[in-house]
Amino acid sequence: MRSVKRMRGVARLAALAVTGFVAVGVAACGSSDGTSAATGAVTSPSDPATSPSDRVSGTLNVAFPATAQAGWQKVIDDFEAANPGVKVNATFAPFSSFFQLVATQLNAGAGPDVFYMTPGTSMALSLENAARDGVVAPLDDRPWAKDIAPQYKDVVSYDGKVYGLVNGVFTGFLLTNEDLFTELGLEHPQTMGELLSMCETVAEKGVTPVAIGGGFPPDLVNLIGILVPTYVDGPDPQWIHERNEGKVTFAESEGWRRSLQVIVDMKDSGCFDKGVAGTSREAATAQFAGGKALMYPVLQPQLPAVLAAEPKFEWSVTPLPGDSTDTTYLSIMVDPLVGLNAKSENKELAERFLDFVATSEESAAYNEAQQTISPSDFVAGRFPEFMAPLSEYLEPGGNNVVGQPAAWKSASTNATLSTDLAGLLTGQKSVDDILADLDSSYGK
Repeated sequence: MRSVKRMRGVARLAALAVTGFVAVGVAACGSSDGTSAATGAVTSPSDPATSPSDRVSGTLNVAFPATAQAGWQKVIDDFEAANPGVKVNATFAPFSSFFQLVATQLNAGAGPDVFYMTPGTSMALSLENAARDGVVAPLDDRPWAKDIAPQYKDVVSYDGKVYGLVNGVFTGFLLTNEDLFTELGLEHPQTMGELLSMCETVAEKGVTPVAIGGGFPPDLVNLIGILVPTYVDGPDPQWIHERNEGKVTFAESEGWRRSLQVIVDMKDSGCFDKGVAGTSREAATAQFAGGKALMYPVLQPQLPAVLAAEPKFEWSVTPLPGDSTDTTYLSIMVDPLVGLNAKSENKELAERFLDFVATSEESAAYNEAQQTISPSDFVAGRFPEFMAPLSEYLEPGGNNVVGQPAAWKSASTNATLSTDLAGLLTGQKSVDDILADLDSSYGK
């Protein structure tokens, strides 16, 4: 991999208290210190999750977003191999419909035994809401729960009790086609101004500067999720809490205004294809993996899909830059969280599955398949090799901040962004329009 210039940031470590928005690379490093990569808990050879003597049988129903299928399928296969009498029925639904699907099932008193949740309060299936509503069961009696690392204790807890298992950590960045950078005689952009100027130059050469699924709302929300840490959370980590207290508004926030304006500036500078508003995620992935685009802003769990497309060029990663080298931040997202259905009729088997997921071996296997970071590796500052250009940001003291969305009052903010952001690409919505819409819908 060619040498990549890294930006040095102002020292700031954000505590991992409440987090999370929602490839091609070297596999993630696994934990080798005998601790659980999910919790920091010591795993014993006699742990029922790893002992072959305590045989169980039955059928377990689990549900996860399709974006995490690579990781969860690996864990499920391993669990079935370790428990020959067990069959795991897995549902992998598109992220855009996953929450409605599972919430409907749970509200009907059914649903999967084990399922994915987001952190915080931003959705009906966010951990704090699900725990408050009695949808998920407390897990304090599990062997790993008492030793959860302090960085993740708040993420998985509600009212003093543990309700979830955290199994991964990730961030967002620009994937870069290094062969194209070399061919065009370019270096990674260090500021947003350099990126916009690069877009103008590259577009004139018939290459798409930045691939993105502009016709797939989650990709535009993800793009905002990569921009907001630099323009909002980095300068003012308390902004979202002040918004929840009604002390500030989106319309008054220069950071939010700047984040949205950057998307407009990128469009006007030719960063995106002219037909970007109709581009699917699959098309954007194929465009980048096929060598037709210079850069691709992604969240880390998207890497397996890029890997599957088998790109034939050298690639790297770099931050999506801010206005200066010292004001670029990466968002830290703790994901996935896994919960147990409070009405599950297979509680013992479901608990056994969670205990299995919590072992260092299986957490490492999951994160290797997903190209993400195991929680214990993140705490220890161990990152996959391909993330070396980002290590200054991710390590303690680096420019990293907790992602906002988990602290949103409801799913309305995400819904508003999903609906409105495409309008920035088509000209049907202005920055002021979206800020006003965010304020009028916030918390409703």
